[in-house]
Amino acid sequence: MSFKRILVAVDGSETGGLALNEAILLAKNAKAALRIIHVEDEYHIGLADVPFDYRDALIKEIKKEGIALLAKVKAIAVNSGLPDVETKLAELKQHGQRVSEIIAEEAKHWSADLLVLGTHGRRGISHLFLGSVAEHVARISPVPVLLVRPIRS
Repeated sequence: MSFKRILVAVDGSETGGLALNEAILLAKNAKAALRIIHVEDEYHIGLADVPFDYRDALIKEIKKEGIALLAKVKAIAVNSGLPDVETKLAELKQHGQRVSEIIAEEAKHWSADLLVLGTHGRRGISHLFLGSVAEHVARISPVPVLLVRPIRS
């Protein structure tokens, strides 16, 4: 199967970086377009505990950090020799929406052939309580998903 439109989701984590590297390699080998997305998740940072006067400033800072992350990872992709790289800062639009849903929707709307993202590979109690964005994306994605895990020694 040849991929022409590869979407990779990054979050600034080590596994997000590994997913980016894998997506870059795949895009280079297939001469595919690469879209890098980051989902701004202001609902799960505990805004209820933040004084109202500071909420707007905090939300602006979250967006600023997301934009900076996307600029950094785009530079990595472009410097690796990929000519067709774009980025998108996606946002949760309503309370109750999940990051995984935004990622899957973006894959559908952009007509991606492949979605790449990192997974922390949690098991047991931590998986039960923290859940897995990657696992949920793999279940609901309209396109094939490549999950990239860290190498454990």
